[in-house]
Amino acid sequence: MNLKVILWFFIILTTKLNLSSSYYEYFMMVEQWPTTVCINRMCTLKTLPKLFTIHGLWGTNVSQPYPLYCSGKGNRRILKGSLGTLEPQLIKEWPDVINQNDLDFWSYEWNKHGTCSMNKFPQLDYFQLALTIKARINLTDVLRQVGVIPHKTTPHNINTIVTAIKSANNNNNPVLVCTSGTTIPYLKEIRLCLYDNGTTYRNCPPPLFSGCYNKNFVLLP
Repeated sequence: MNLKVILWFFIILTTKLNLSSSYYEYFMMVEQWPTTVCINRMCTLKTLPKLFTIHGLWGTNVSQPYPLYCSGKGNRRILKGSLGTLEPQLIKEWPDVINQNDLDFWSYEWNKHGTCSMNKFPQLDYFQLALTIKARINLTDVLRQVGVIPHKTTPHNINTIVTAIKSANNNNNPVLVCTSGTTIPYLKEIRLCLYDNGTTYRNCPPPLFSGCYNKNFVLLP
């Protein structure tokens, strides 16, 4: 009898964990600055884009466990041509700047994150949504308009960056991710958050800074 109770409890617990790991509450749109991505690693792309490119569109939640690999960890590779007319735009907006293997990069992001929102956004819809969100706010232009121009040694006020993004983002808090510099951190990613419909922006939950140890200035190389 006790064994049956234990087994039943284990089944219920496992089911709850599986449900929590596959449920997403909101989207996090993650855009990266290619030059910073390649500062501390070897990238095969010789000419790096001087614009923010997509790292991923993550269906996530406020509390742990964060949903990942919601269809299992098997590598379901995206085949060339399977994304149809989206592919040329994805090559531009969502390039693999590290290994120059866009299909592998998209496959990885889809398997790890995209599968956690496929109950609402199947594969094609997911990639279309990412491109649509990217087009709504051009982060490169948003920063350029307030004088944040890429330069190896010119520091930029982090409050200026956050204020500019919030002005374009219905006053919602973004997340800034940095990587270590000599004395001033490099801005690596800007993350914007949206409700689960992928349309309406919302505040990103804290922490709002990661790796930005000097929260006054960052470099955008």
